[in-house]
Amino acid sequence: MSDESRKFPLGTGQQFESPEPTDTGVPVDRSRNAATIMVTVAALASEPVTAPRAFAAIHPRLVEAAAHGPGVVLGVVGPLGTLVSDLVLRPNQCAMLGRHTSCRVRFEDPGLSLRHLAVHVEPVSGGLRTRVWDLHTSTPFRTEDGLHATAVVADGPLFITVGQYTIGMLAVDAQIAADTDVAWAALPPREFRTQAHADVSATSEPVPDSPRSVRRSSTRITRIPQLSRLVPRTLPTGLLFAQIAIDAGPRILVHDLALEHLRRGVLLGRYERCQAGHHCDESVSRVHLVIVAIGDTVWAIDTASTNGTTLNGDELRSARLTGDDTLSMAGTVLYWRTFAAAAA
Repeated sequence: MSDESRKFPLGTGQQFESPEPTDTGVPVDRSRNAATIMVTVAALASEPVTAPRAFAAIHPRLVEAAAHGPGVVLGVVGPLGTLVSDLVLRPNQCAMLGRHTSCRVRFEDPGLSLRHLAVHVEPVSGGLRTRVWDLHTSTPFRTEDGLHATAVVADGPLFITVGQYTIGMLAVDAQIAADTDVAWAALPPREFRTQAHADVSATSEPVPDSPRSVRRSSTRITRIPQLSRLVPRTLPTGLLFAQIAIDAGPRILVHDLALEHLRRGVLLGRYERCQAGHHCDESVSRVHLVIVAIGDTVWAIDTASTNGTTLNGDELRSARLTGDDTLSMAGTVLYWRTFAAAAA
């Protein structure tokens, strides 16, 4: 097999790096990872707190962040109602949450996975949209209405629970009230829906430089179904949006992807819960990379892998994919190709 037949043409991608976590006074295990915030499990309490109580713990951080530009405050509240970690995600930034030392927010709860959740903040017309994915764990999160979810998209405030923790994700607001009760009462009501397909938005637009998010009368929170395991080369031409070829030595598997697959998110790694990548060697993490359509673009997001990912030779945390790109998961090469006809 020639080299040309084993790959797709190279392209270029734009790199976006996640911010360093802010100083919250929470002890940080800097001996392992300076960008990791440790979250310990309370010995006695076991149930996650309610959304109002979590908001009360996060509220001072929201007030502090109000003067520092658009973003989403992600706050993790423990079962005793205290804020145990927080960070601010700016537009087009993401964070991984789990027990692995490479995660931005690290849990010590053994009931949670090494790489448990991925969070991404998307700029859209008039504000910010938050996306959360469960990385195909055995412990899915719950939304504020008490239902299990594997992925959600929120156009405003979002509260989820996982294990013993309540996680709030709230856009920075320059007009937030200093009084906690007043600020809570001003939050728009959350409206939940579950849909069979994953098209929750049209084209994304850049977030304005000025001001903050436009206040909405309600927040739409959409639960998205999880994608089943991929089977190589099974799509008819009319549905084909992209292909990914995984070159892991003697075997090259080419997976056909519809836009629907990418809207749900394609998880790659050695673990059986991933959609592809099971034949890779042990240098590839069990959960290594997710490729997902966000608005009108496709993103590759490293899920806090041990040995890292590169995009066209550059280190990758999260970046947009172009028409043709080459990625490497710890030496396992992935060739990415999109088809203009399907994207039109």
